[in-house]
Amino acid sequence: MSHSPAQHPCGSAVSREEGTGLAFQRSYPVSARRLWAAIASSAGMAPWIGEYDGDPAAGSVSFRMTAEAVDAPAMTARIHRCEPGRRYEVSTAEPAGGIHLILEIQDGAQGAAAKEQGSATVAGAESSQLIFTHLSSDPGAASMWGPGWEYYLDRLGHTLDKVTPEGAWPAADTISPTLLDFNEYPERFGAHYAAITLG
Repeated sequence: MSHSPAQHPCGSAVSREEGTGLAFQRSYPVSARRLWAAIASSAGMAPWIGEYDGDPAAGSVSFRMTAEAVDAPAMTARIHRCEPGRRYEVSTAEPAGGIHLILEIQDGAQGAAAKEQGSATVAGAESSQLIFTHLSSDPGAASMWGPGWEYYLDRLGHTLDKVTPEGAWPAADTISPTLLDFNEYPERFGAHYAAITLG
């Protein structure tokens, strides 16, 4: 089933045990196991956001964005917590100020209530939900990061569309600007995120 880009912003301010931040809820027509592979394995992440070298069990990996410039530098990604198949928490010191993320997966039944609350969804017989939280106390972080994360979560959807029945992931350059244009996202979602103040 083909993934359609989100027509409405799915991010909102949250306050949780780990801190305040911006949380996105997206549903994808794949199993929780497949979605976990897309957000936690280097092969699964490469087509939509980046790839890493190293063993996450060691506590950190070398991560490089694949959707940015071809010569994007590698950065150290520190894994703070991981519950395989369910959630992980990771941070980087770059770009300036760093990024602190929590990625959590729910299967279709667990995510049903969240769907009713307006998260961006894709219909399908099998589904799972990603809750993607960018932790930050910077009042302007939503405006800075919100549209960009919407773009990457759409890239994730297109990546999941392209996985073969055998489980092979698409190449990192599969998603062209004609399919998803990053420059359109600030125009589409900028006003929504500019109205959100974190902290």
